[in-house]
Amino acid sequence: MAKPAPAHLAANGKALFLEGQEIYFREGHCTTCHQADRKGFDPAFPSILKSPWVNGDQDRLIKLSLYGLIGPLEINGKRHDGQVPMTPFGSLLNDEEIASVLTFVRNTFDNNAAAIQPSAVKAIRDANPDRLLFMSTKELLKEHPLNQS
Repeated sequence: MAKPAPAHLAANGKALFLEGQEIYFREGHCTTCHQADRKGFDPAFPSILKSPWVNGDQDRLIKLSLYGLIGPLEINGKRHDGQVPMTPFGSLLNDEEIASVLTFVRNTFDNNAAAIQPSAVKAIRDANPDRLLFMSTKELLKEHPLNQS
């Protein structure tokens, strides 16, 4: 059953949320690893509930979604081994679809954050035209430290 878009989002954000909800639940997309309840599978796939990786710096979240992520990380005091990398969705989803699914995850269950606009996804994609490989946790945190979310 589809969840209604949260009232705090503007009309554009609500439209992104609803599109993102459909994308999240597509076979082979987000729900495969992070699960319908967003709790993930330990130790490989972290929960995205109340996650600073989801609710914090939108550029960090966009980059890990576009390029994938590999390496160990800690979220809310729980360590994840990082042996199974996050799928890079940059070649699978367009800018609006990435913005939509990220807006959805940033605004479900215990998450509450601003919508991500397709223009923000496009800017990051355009700034990294030759990027094909996964981002490492270390590389991504160097560019976007958690304490600056």
